[in-house]
Amino acid sequence: MAKQARQNTKERRPVRHYVKEWRVYRDLTQDQLAERVDRSRGLISQIESGTTELTEEMVYALADAFRHTPGDVFRVNPLKEGTVVDITDALRGQPADLQAEALGFVRGIVGGRKQ
Repeated sequence: MAKQARQNTKERRPVRHYVKEWRVYRDLTQDQLAERVDRSRGLISQIESGTTELTEEMVYALADAFRHTPGDVFRVNPLKEGTVVDITDALRGQPADLQAEALGFVRGIVGGRKQ
């Protein structure tokens, strides 16, 4: 019985996530991310290395810290060219009039969609 339990555990594959990639993309250290999610740096290290599985609560906390959706933590590698389009990042440091124009454009697209 114990042998069978060990085999089942061994066969489980960890769920692939992009926590480390999101942390690097957001230019955060493990300590900074740990502070944002109110956990230890050691836990962040364990999550990134795959030795600790993500809980639902942690997925939401990380997504909030990364300013993205929980699904993106699993689906999107932000370090791959063109996989993340974050308008706030694209507009950071741009003149206020350009930011306002871009926001108006996005509002027009979103507001004009029929549901």
